[in-house]
Amino acid sequence: MTMTLIADAPVDVDAEGFLTNAEQWNEQIAEAIAAENGVPELTDRHWLVVSSSSPKAPPSSPPRSAASPSPRAASRRSTR
Repeated sequence: MTMTLIADAPVDVDAEGFLTNAEQWNEQIAEAIAAENGVPELTDRHWLVVSSSSPKAPPSSPPRSAASPSPRAASRRSTR
């Protein structure tokens, strides 16, 4: 096991760079990992996936519901 810095926080990672201690995970680390992988900003949809795959990973904002569609969905509806 190796320790590295992600988002200025020391974290334990395996040989492939995956976190090995879930207690070290936080939203800043998720954002830094995303940025390193070409995702400059995590959207509500990203956080929905993150929160569904990790019990420790609450979304930073609640996912949009059918009552509050995304701007893209709203624009598709208004053009029909």
